[in-house]
Amino acid sequence: MAINLVESVQQKLNVDKLQKIDPDTSKVIDAEKPSDKFYQLAIPVVLTGLYSFTRIDKDNRDILNLKSENLLSSFFGENNNTVMAKIADITKTPLDEIRHKLQNIAGAVIGTLKENLSEKPLDSDVKDFLTGQRHNILLYLDPALQLGKYIEDETIDDSTNKMEGPVSDLMHKIGQIFSESGNDKKEEI
Repeated sequence: MAINLVESVQQKLNVDKLQKIDPDTSKVIDAEKPSDKFYQLAIPVVLTGLYSFTRIDKDNRDILNLKSENLLSSFFGENNNTVMAKIADITKTPLDEIRHKLQNIAGAVIGTLKENLSEKPLDSDVKDFLTGQRHNILLYLDPALQLGKYIEDETIDDSTNKMEGPVSDLMHKIGQIFSESGNDKKEEI
């Protein structure tokens, strides 16, 4: 069963439907259907952090058992406070409120993962599931955050990763194949 992780988390949190970001203009595609600015920004941030975490950590299934207050620091490491401050600046939301809301989002993400993975997932199951969701996540990620800089993956902010259409979809699949094989090689070294 194929799901869109962004939409599943948004539904689990019972927030307005998130809007995709146009890769050319960096603006919300359907501005006539506004979503909550905080969640529009924050849900893709948490999901991108989780995706990035699964690229470098070999104990991916352990993330399913972490408490939500520990998830953000696991995802963003030393850049955790910087990412939260950037969200606070863009959304004009107090930092304490952001921390609490991000923890709720992280909890919803983990709950959604548990619902969509086997009862005893392997590390590769978590990683593969998120690899399959990368493109969906990037479609909603606001480039104003420059999140790639904070998770040391500049491809996250590259607008070509956010394009849609038949040719782009084919290129994303090819990139995904190379990404998976490249990560395996890095782990062997």
